[in-house]
Amino acid sequence: MAVLAGLACSTSRPAVRQMARPAESSEQRPGTTVYACADDLRFGTRPLGDSLVLTRPERSDTLARVEAAAGAKYGGPGIVFWSRGEDVTLELDGVRHAGCRGRRAGDPWEEAALMGVDFRAIGQEPGWALDLVEGGWVRYLGDYGATRVYASSIRQARVAEPGTTVYEPEGRHLRLELREQPCSDAMSGESFTHAVTVRLNGRAVEGCGRMTPPGEVTNKYWKLTELDGKPAVVGSAREPHLRFQAADAHVAGSTGCNSLSGTFERHGDQLTLSRLVTTRMACTDSTLGSQEALLMGLLLGVDRAMAVGDRLTLYAHDRPVARFTAVHFQ
Repeated sequence: MAVLAGLACSTSRPAVRQMARPAESSEQRPGTTVYACADDLRFGTRPLGDSLVLTRPERSDTLARVEAAAGAKYGGPGIVFWSRGEDVTLELDGVRHAGCRGRRAGDPWEEAALMGVDFRAIGQEPGWALDLVEGGWVRYLGDYGATRVYASSIRQARVAEPGTTVYEPEGRHLRLELREQPCSDAMSGESFTHAVTVRLNGRAVEGCGRMTPPGEVTNKYWKLTELDGKPAVVGSAREPHLRFQAADAHVAGSTGCNSLSGTFERHGDQLTLSRLVTTRMACTDSTLGSQEALLMGLLLGVDRAMAVGDRLTLYAHDRPVARFTAVHFQ
């Protein structure tokens, strides 16, 4: 795929303290869960009152709760979703898909990554989003979701301009132009690797996009922006941050009051932190002290990490517990 081919010191040794691992929590927060079944079918679910919204690339359906001998069961025309602990199945038009395993998505970008999307783009005024799977499908949601176009057969058109990739889904008056150049979202100011133009029925909208697979966490400076659902507090000392060093699987950083260090293991999107210790400087600000204690406790419970672009989310039992943004120094 052209898009994918072309993102003050002391000489004395500080005292340290070993952090104890917290007890596991079963707390679950509402959100989108993306499932991958044994036959590679992928779909998302989101609770809506007593109903369940089931989303596939081509459509979304609202399913009603139905009686079941065990677990949670929802149904609609030609669709039955049944969750019994880790045993999750989905029946679509009489075809049973078994062995479905779910992952909680923290935001639409992570949802796209878990759905197997290769490239995602967004634009503003009116708001739109585009998901592209190379050799698979493309979905365009325009006019704040009022316009929906899905195509399962896409082809790449020949373009003479270097750094530009064009897709024209068969049977659709849709043309996607992806240009490799810095692009900034008009609303958030977030930076992207591609400028994107979507042309549908003679109308064009502009936006930005990038690859969506989970990115690398190592050798970056990750600034803490959110902890346990609340904005991170930054005092007059060093800001809370983490750095994962690939060479020796070492994690270092700051709690905002003290330096911290430890080790990490990562396999795919699974991440565990261990041997976490901190220096023993007293936090003069009680708010920073409370945040430090919470941060260290939550870090020891982390079991998964998702890095998309310049954003990193750490999870514990499918619950997002800490969010970071990458800082690029000049």
